[in-house]
Amino acid sequence: MSVAVLAEGAGQSPEYWMTRLKAGHEEALAHLMARFERPVLAFLHRRLREDSGVVQELAQEVFLKCLQHCQRFEEG
Repeated sequence: MSVAVLAEGAGQSPEYWMTRLKAGHEEALAHLMARFERPVLAFLHRRLREDSGVVQELAQEVFLKCLQHCQRFEEG
């Protein structure tokens, strides 16, 4: 996904993107990752004090679970 497309959706809320993801628009995951990847990586690194490879794998797992279980999302 291009930087321009990501920037275009930057003003939308995470709830908006989760609703889009739940509706089957998998490109919404890229917007969520653009917004939350750095905070997730920072959190995992602080908590685990592991090398970046382990932290990166766990962060990928977080977003994979987000995609796999997006149908559980309830707005509100």
